[in-house]
Amino acid sequence: MSAPKQFAAGPGEPPAGLSPSSASRGIGLTARQLETLAYIDAYQQASGGVSPSFAEIRDRLGLDAKSGVFRLVGALEERGHIRRLRHRARAVEVTASQPVPMPSLNGEPLLLIPVHGGNDG
Repeated sequence: MSAPKQFAAGPGEPPAGLSPSSASRGIGLTARQLETLAYIDAYQQASGGVSPSFAEIRDRLGLDAKSGVFRLVGALEERGHIRRLRHRARAVEVTASQPVPMPSLNGEPLLLIPVHGGNDG
């Protein structure tokens, strides 16, 4: 099964069907992991819940081998963004779990540095 036409964009371009919920889950992910999650989510929405194959994800991301897709999908699963059913084709489910948001100020992430008091006395 080939990917729907709207996913013909090149690597690095966000899929057209990215839902706001999947974008908000991207905190703490690498750009490539977020792109993978967004593609899986958009593909499922456009195809009635069917997940893309690893070969389709590889082609969409412009990777040379499916082993890169295995690593990306494994990292997303480890972080709780997706769930996989072992030994089944296209068995990836985007979860609804939300990560703890990173603190920010005016949209810029804050660097948290512990401060210790100088109570020498």
